[in-house]
Amino acid sequence: MSGELPNLPDDILKELIKGTNVKFCQTCKKLDELRPETGILEVRSASKGMTLEQISRLQTRVNYNKVDLDLTEVETNNDYSLLPGLARKFPNLVAFRLHDTQLFNTVRMFSRAISQSLQHCPYITTLDLSDCQATDLGMRGIFQTLQTLDFLKNINVQNNNLNLINADDIANTLPRIKMLETLQIGQNKISRTGGHNLGSVLHACTSLQVLGFKYDSRDLKIQGLAPGLAQCTTLRKLDLYGIEMGIQGMYAFAPSLSLCSWLTVLNIGFNKLFDEGASVLASALSGLSSLTTLELESNEIEDEGCESIAKGIIDCPTLQVLNLSANEFGVIGVQHLCQALPHCTNLTVLSLEWNLIRDDGARSLAAILPVQSSLKELDLGQNEITDIGATALAQALGLPLSLSKLNLDLNNFSDVKHIASVLSDANVNPGLRVTTKPLDDSMDIS
Repeated sequence: MSGELPNLPDDILKELIKGTNVKFCQTCKKLDELRPETGILEVRSASKGMTLEQISRLQTRVNYNKVDLDLTEVETNNDYSLLPGLARKFPNLVAFRLHDTQLFNTVRMFSRAISQSLQHCPYITTLDLSDCQATDLGMRGIFQTLQTLDFLKNINVQNNNLNLINADDIANTLPRIKMLETLQIGQNKISRTGGHNLGSVLHACTSLQVLGFKYDSRDLKIQGLAPGLAQCTTLRKLDLYGIEMGIQGMYAFAPSLSLCSWLTVLNIGFNKLFDEGASVLASALSGLSSLTTLELESNEIEDEGCESIAKGIIDCPTLQVLNLSANEFGVIGVQHLCQALPHCTNLTVLSLEWNLIRDDGARSLAAILPVQSSLKELDLGQNEITDIGATALAQALGLPLSLSKLNLDLNNFSDVKHIASVLSDANVNPGLRVTTKPLDDSMDIS
């Protein structure tokens, strides 16, 4: 039978793979090629407080279904020697997740156990070892094993005290992971040299699409990383949220960023850019011709910086999402935005919550809403808007709009119930939901 199976049509082979009576053998190469694409994905999650010993004892072999094994809640008790045996019970394991912040002196044992486990998981696509505090030493052996996994696409090693200096072979291993698409490596301790080591291999990661450095605030890392980013032509999403880049970091980053014409999603939230950094960023936006999402929340951007961003987004014709929430600009900044927005013909989401746009800003936005034919969501929560601004917005709601969501929560309305009624009565858009939660959030009026 093994000689006949590979000659069957792919759709029949896939159905056979899902069956419980099909035996696999080395000669059925086509079966092995199709096997990762078939079967039902099961998520096996360890209950909080369970131990590895309990899970290993209770778990039976699962032969044909794809399995996502989630051990993030498990009590490991340093019983890492049990992991390889557990992994053997899931020959079709496609995702493995384990967190352990108590490694301390057991890093080598942890690394060896994970490496041995992965050798039994040839079809794995996702590996999440975030929050393990494994250090470069612990991750070195694991990364060497990762290059043998033909289907691995997603790696999350956030919060592992990685530096990438003394063990830069971690970075050098990445291009050998042939199908790597997503690398989450934030909340580590990557320095400028470590960033350079990583950046120097990015161009060779020919499938990499998502790179995340969220909350990694080591000084000057971006200066080492930036030149390499400009050569990573497959990259589509870059998450730099909370790395505390600062103004000087943006000066170092902007020249490389301007060359990333392939980038579609850029998150630089919570980076202490202020107006000057926002201006430097804006100068780079003209090169981001494919950008669809720009996240700039919590950067202490005031009116001048908002004006710079407004001018910059005119050169981003594909922009769909703009997040400027939790900054410090007011009506002047909003007025500049309103001049730019008609040029952003693909914009669907605009988030301006937690700013100071007040009534005049609300009036400016109300005036352009009828011409924003693609805008679906507008967030104006916590902006010190009073009844006057709400009335102006109500007048705009009397015209056909593309909006499906308008958030006016936590503003300074004298009578939230009354304002909610005014907005509802004026709204001629059946698909539009307007929310007006009061500052006293014990009430919830929509």
